[in-house]
Amino acid sequence: MSKFDEVAAAELLDALDDMAHQHCYTKKDTLETDSGAITANAEALALLAKYKRFRIVSEFGRMVVGYWPENEVTNREKQP
Repeated sequence: MSKFDEVAAAELLDALDDMAHQHCYTKKDTLETDSGAITANAEALALLAKYKRFRIVSEFGRMVVGYWPENEVTNREKQP
């Protein structure tokens, strides 16, 4: 069995990021994403925020609200 390393950690973060993108609701008008008050979603978003893959703007218990990097206002303005 191989030793757990940065490559493995990056692969796990990528998988968690993909799962959270699919499972957490993003509003179509504001592009704000929330955990839906589901513990696993809240924990996933908090972990992704720790590694700069999500930005939390509000959190209370199981409810986490924020933005994916691609949905930040500054990044939306740059897109065609």
